[in-house]
Amino acid sequence: MEFPANMMMPTAFCKHVKAEFSGIENVEIFVLDEAWAEKKGRAHLQNTFLSVTHGTNEPAKFLKIHYKGAAQKDAKPLAFVGKGITFDSGEISLKPAAVRHADVSPQRSMLNGKSVEVDNTDAEGRLVLSDAIYHASTEYKPHTLIDVATLQTGAMVIALGEVYTGVFSVRIFLSDILFFLSQFYGKNIFDTQIHFLPGPQIYSSNADLYPNEPFQTGGRPAGSATVALFLKSFAHGIEAEGGSNAATAMK
Repeated sequence: MEFPANMMMPTAFCKHVKAEFSGIENVEIFVLDEAWAEKKGRAHLQNTFLSVTHGTNEPAKFLKIHYKGAAQKDAKPLAFVGKGITFDSGEISLKPAAVRHADVSPQRSMLNGKSVEVDNTDAEGRLVLSDAIYHASTEYKPHTLIDVATLQTGAMVIALGEVYTGVFSVRIFLSDILFFLSQFYGKNIFDTQIHFLPGPQIYSSNADLYPNEPFQTGGRPAGSATVALFLKSFAHGIEAEGGSNAATAMK
């Protein structure tokens, strides 16, 4: 936030992160490029990330930070996921969505066998997060996955004001832990369980998923809830699959 977008580009962002972690023990930094993402994309694993990065000539970077200082070396990891957007492409959406939908052919990106219809550049954050969440949950199989990001800020402010930070979760005990910690450190969170009832708003489109709220079935209502439900679709192992006892939690 301290630099303008024409200075803090992905390459500079990664260099800054590496400098910040320099000298810290048990930390390893990985900076992956578009060639890596394209290789993953051929297996339908990084296409939503690439659909965002194709909007610029600046080379994209996928940054991973590994901390290997856990007492139990064979323990499942805790994963934190963020979007790291260095340019707010949402501000390029000059036309109202209702007008743009009529004269722009929506893009469809494939990820893990799912197709995503995109007709609004303001969805860039959740598209990057969807790939990052899927990569973290399948590559590292964490016991807990926490996504920290500014998503649907306007919808959250309307619902909760400036006092609370909104949290969506699928595990009650994790919500309780976060609430306790927030109170201990003088913060305020408002926790909501992820529900499937708003699902038709993001499932009713030309693709499997539709992340852009103006044209969701039902429009803008429950905008923050539908984004949480959209991202949950890419967190592998949140709930039992095929009778297995998957233990990954996502917040």
